[in-house]
Amino acid sequence: MPAHITVLYPFASVEELRGDVVSALEDVCARTKPFDFELVDLGSFPGVLYLVPEPQGKFVDLVESLSRALPAWPPYSGAYAEVVPHLTIAQRRRVPRRARRQLSAGLALACRASFLDVLVEEDAGWRTLRRFELGAGE
Repeated sequence: MPAHITVLYPFASVEELRGDVVSALEDVCARTKPFDFELVDLGSFPGVLYLVPEPQGKFVDLVESLSRALPAWPPYSGAYAEVVPHLTIAQRRRVPRRARRQLSAGLALACRASFLDVLVEEDAGWRTLRRFELGAGE
């Protein structure tokens, strides 16, 4: 899986990615201006180590806009009350302290969100099925 900040998961199947779904994605992405952010810190969920993007509000806004436009696919199937933007870097029971220190030393990383990719998992791994440029409607 390429490095990414998840906005909707699980999402539409390959067969569902057409018509109104594509139109909704195009509309939300066209109205969302590209934005700069930094990966500033390490965070964790049980079994997951991630990088924290700041500011988080733009990602939360994007998730909320997509959720309103595509209510059939709430983030994480509605399992969590709050959206926590994150870039997963490890999924394991424990990450050694030395690795955490080394990762922390390389932060903050300047980044720019300029597109939204729809990724699909196949036998050979993940691939980008479709890319939507942010701010394309301007």
